[in-house]
Amino acid sequence: MTGAPVWVVIGPVRDDAGSRAGEVLDRMAALGPRFRVGLQPSPDATRWNFTEKPSLSATPTFDISGCTTTQEILDRVVGRPPAAPISVGQAGEHLCICIDHGIGDSHLLAEIVAALSHTEAPNGFVDPLPAPTIDKPVQAAISHYLKSAPRQVIRQAVSLATTAWSRLRGRADDVARGDEPIAQAVGEAQGYRAVFVKSVPEFADELRAWRDATKTRASVTALIMLSIYRALRDAGIPLAEFCEVLIDLRRFLPDEAETLSNFCTVARVHAGAGTSYEDFSAQLRARAESTGTLVKLAGYAALARAFRAARRNRDQPRRAVVGSPKPRSTVQLTISDISKMPAVAKAAWTRPADAETAVSLPPGSSSHLSIAVRVAGNGSVEATATFAAALVHPDTVKNALLRAFTVENLSAAQESPRSAVKNAVA
Repeated sequence: MTGAPVWVVIGPVRDDAGSRAGEVLDRMAALGPRFRVGLQPSPDATRWNFTEKPSLSATPTFDISGCTTTQEILDRVVGRPPAAPISVGQAGEHLCICIDHGIGDSHLLAEIVAALSHTEAPNGFVDPLPAPTIDKPVQAAISHYLKSAPRQVIRQAVSLATTAWSRLRGRADDVARGDEPIAQAVGEAQGYRAVFVKSVPEFADELRAWRDATKTRASVTALIMLSIYRALRDAGIPLAEFCEVLIDLRRFLPDEAETLSNFCTVARVHAGAGTSYEDFSAQLRARAESTGTLVKLAGYAALARAFRAARRNRDQPRRAVVGSPKPRSTVQLTISDISKMPAVAKAAWTRPADAETAVSLPPGSSSHLSIAVRVAGNGSVEATATFAAALVHPDTVKNALLRAFTVENLSAAQESPRSAVKNAVA
């Protein structure tokens, strides 16, 4: 299915990176559908067509002329509906890319960024060339684990079905009647904002030094994520007790299997009162290694297919019902770490010391605050927060992220009182 738009701004890059985007994308697409660059949504929005000439639709319909900073470009483009599956524009040293999330996840996105920032490459992709062998990773991974650990997968599937049945039964009845509530798709939503923040160089090294000095048993990723959560909470944003973390599931594929398809899911990690850095890090590691996340994704994928089938098979059109769910009273934080994508290291900068990468990921709903985090080569930590304009003031988010990227925020008491900030949440 088509997805929401993902906006990427990188710089400084070659001044011809944008002008040669069409030919680069065409060379990438020529390798075939498994490389996904040439995928195009079909009219029914449930299947994808394929073209070897994505350049025909890659011309940008957004205007970033005159923009000189990453933030200025984000202010100009985020919240706009995508005009093409992949669209590229350039302003000075900054390259702006919009990609439909349905084409692929951050692995493919990083490959496209690397290809556009580099000099000519025969296949478009920068070496080493990815070798996708499967285009249905969920089925491949589940099949693999049903053979290697069948009892574990079946036990988790039964547990998931038992806990979810009561909630899904009512929703399924609504779907069958055509009475499920209609919510505006995030990919079509207007009024979203994005804030880009970057720490001082070598901040990641400061984190490691603080961790070693305090004998804190936690990963740098966990330190960054929980520091962000606490800084946003202390700024007066009423965050949910659980933080959502995007988990890459490629570790569950059979040996030698690779994919550029979307293959990640969201795991819930407790971050509220009483959560230490060690606790958060242990939870994060356990969620990443558990096949339970894979089973849940497979279950949700199957359920989505069933809902679509029910809609196709009924006679009456879908309609809204009175009393649809009320907006959440809390803000749900979702964090994605894009630092570890292999292709991220392939990107070519004209001045590596000044490199910036902003990735505006679509929030799950109007009550979500989505943050993409990247640790740059010079040790600076970058964060791009995306959220509905009515949810929180951009300055509140910006100031909180700036505080998160300080050792003082790490050193603060585990449960500092929440700051009384007026108008923090709209």
